[in-house]
Amino acid sequence: MKKYRFLLIVITVIYSCQPPRQYHDTFVKLQATINDSSETIHFGDTLKFTLTLPDTLFASTQTGSETIPVNSIQRVDYPFCLYQIDTTAPTISVKRINGNQATFATNGNSEDGGQVIMSVHGKPYTVTLNVVPPSKGLYYIQIPQMLGNIGVNNRNQYIGLVLNFKVNNKHWYLFDPYNPGFSNGIVSTDYDGFGYYLFRVK
Repeated sequence: MKKYRFLLIVITVIYSCQPPRQYHDTFVKLQATINDSSETIHFGDTLKFTLTLPDTLFASTQTGSETIPVNSIQRVDYPFCLYQIDTTAPTISVKRINGNQATFATNGNSEDGGQVIMSVHGKPYTVTLNVVPPSKGLYYIQIPQMLGNIGVNNRNQYIGLVLNFKVNNKHWYLFDPYNPGFSNGIVSTDYDGFGYYLFRVK
């Protein structure tokens, strides 16, 4: 029963924050850095998730791999969701945090609190998602299992973007008391390159 409860919460979360589906025959895996990877931050602090495109993309294709020098960028975007976990509810309960007061982008914009779009003025190609939790509590930020988009070198099709977080500890265990088995269940998603990061605000 616990396993099915975990699957239900993951499925609900994934489908509630996916952008329209895009077709990609090529994709890259990248990682965003975090300014403070502590398990606990203070109320009023800002977490900064920064994605910087490298000068060369190493992409996976339907037939193998491709090396793509980045000469120009037409678009870079990726989906995300920010949730607060209700630690007082008798059953698993999470609330999506919407709006630009809790999340906003630097060197880009965040549409409706669910998609980051990079400004493409010139190198370095970078965008930062700023997260300002609206209250104390337990939160997670999720990159759903849906590719973002990279428009590069005026190619005819977007390159798919798989995004994770460049930290050793993503604090998954914080969700285990409220969603038993979460840490084990999320391993395959993380291996595929999609990020899940938990943190506490005090």
